Amino acid sequence: RVWAMVDVSGIHSYPLWEADVYELLRSYFRRLSDVFKSYSDAGADGKVGPTGWAAFLRDCRLKELRDAAGPAADDGSFTLPAFLSALCHIAFARKNPRYEPNGMYELYEPSAKLVAESASLTACVQLPACVTSLLTEAVFPTAKMSASVRLWGQAQQTREMRYLLAELRP
Repeated sequence: RVWAMVDVSGIHSYPLWEADVYELLRSYFRRLSDVFKSYSDAGADGKVGPTGWAAFLRDCRLKELRDAAGPAADDGSFTLPAFLSALCHIAFARKNPRYEPNGMYELYEPSAKLVAESASLTACVQLPACVTSLLTEAVFPTAKMSASVRLWGQAQQTREMRYLLAELRP
């Protein structure tokens, strides 16, 4: 139900990677929800307001990518789906700093410019890899979250713990 409201349609190569990104966000949903709650403003109806958003960007060292997040609500707040959308947009901008939408889908005749643009687009890091990098390198190590969720995430990263958890599953 949350995924239906996450807008990533403006990111390069949508919808080719949509299912992969959905699975990735689903696998990290517990941790992402906890991060979202940690930055939600008190009394903000389950939203991350401008103050919480600025703190999140500062904590994760992402302030320079603020504009890549896309628009917030009129009051400057983010619901959980908007927060996830913003993370996806920031992730893509972070790994593809020189990417600029070129409107190539509006061109119908092959041209030298289109061929050159196509060559540069193949070098784009696709969104699933961008999101993985953002979450594992910037968000989870530095963002505020409850101690139990942080410990659970760290435990799942060790090979021994993954083995033990697999053994305990019915």
